[in-house]
Amino acid sequence: VGASTAAMVAAASNAGALGSLACGAFEPERLVAEVAAIRAATARAFAVNLFVLQPAPPDAATVARALAAIV
Repeated sequence: VGASTAAMVAAASNAGALGSLACGAFEPERLVAEVAAIRAATARAFAVNLFVLQPAPPDAATVARALAAIV
């Protein structure tokens, strides 16, 4: 659910803009797949636009996985 697609985000980034993926309602697996598709289509910067409705303090293992995923 969102107004953007991986292809649109990559196209915007490749054109010199900051593409942004609207993914606030995505399941984690879809978010991973969409980000992978964007990374496959561009080496340029892009944004991931999401929101958290309820506080969700992560445990140490979750933080470690998140940090490993962005490196």
